[in-house]
Amino acid sequence: MATVTIPGALADHLADEVAGDLDTITTLAEGRRGRGRTLVITPRSTTALHTISRVAEQVLDAKGAPRALRDAARLWIKRAGRAPKIVVHRFADSYEAYDAAMSCATIHDGDVLVVESEEIVAVLVGAWPAAITTAHGELHTITEDPRTLDGGKYAASATRAEQIAAELDSPLAMFEAEREITLTEGPFPGAALLVRADAVLDNDIVLGAMSEGVTVTTATADDALLHAAPYLAAPTPHLPCGCTGCEQYTTDHTGHPGITLAHAHTTPWDACDVVPIDAPVVIRRPVPLPDRGPATDWWTITAADGAEIARVEGATADDMIRAAEALPAVQATIRAEGGFTRRRLAADELT
Repeated sequence: MATVTIPGALADHLADEVAGDLDTITTLAEGRRGRGRTLVITPRSTTALHTISRVAEQVLDAKGAPRALRDAARLWIKRAGRAPKIVVHRFADSYEAYDAAMSCATIHDGDVLVVESEEIVAVLVGAWPAAITTAHGELHTITEDPRTLDGGKYAASATRAEQIAAELDSPLAMFEAEREITLTEGPFPGAALLVRADAVLDNDIVLGAMSEGVTVTTATADDALLHAAPYLAAPTPHLPCGCTGCEQYTTDHTGHPGITLAHAHTTPWDACDVVPIDAPVVIRRPVPLPDRGPATDWWTITAADGAEIARVEGATADDMIRAAEALPAVQATIRAEGGFTRRRLAADELT
């Protein structure tokens, strides 16, 4: 970044302040004094500029600050602008992050704290730095979706934190990642599972999504937006492919990390199904079949009510049919029911 000049009185004031985050401390330490006690800096990131703006704002809000300091603060704000509502602060380790969050006046409620060395991304919730990632180090953890805290007060902070976590490939903590619901309407009534998009697994049966603004914790069956036809999930991080589904997601959710639940060539509507990483998705999860060993050449022959009539041996289906139709009990079932049901047996089923 280009060099920036801090007015002299504000530069002197900053020398007495606890800067807090790594970028600001390094930027100020590497600065050089210019004319009139000014400090010429080369910011490591926008965080340093935002932090200095917060110090300037505090000077202007305080009573009794020296006139020279107030004038310097006004000049800085005029040149650099006010700090955004959410500032991202980076630290060498989680101990430093915790200490700064507790003591530094330039770190505000709702700011995002990043400790890349420990794969930690956190949000300052009130006075407590709470990690949204699986790793948390010396920081606190959050036991529920941060978007729902205090009526959604931290929703924007959580979104920014998740973006950074995705960039760092830091695993997110699960805030009630799944919950059972009962669908009473639509083409798929019955029990279903409501999961965050980042908790959808390969081969989950995707039934639909949920209305905008609800979470796994708050959504109900009435919020369900069910697909006309289900499909098997093959989730991957969202990388736009140019289809209408990707274009629509980019338009509606700019900057928000997404999950492609299925790609265009596998969905009934020939477009990728892309949803925000934290969006609730309605699924049914296939029940894995027990491992009963390798298939054999033996078959079970059953009637319409599921009762076993006979067992026959046959290397192929044709061999099995010839052997079954030769049996009087099977012949009787064919006359009574018009046919029979058969299934090849596994090794563990032979008794």
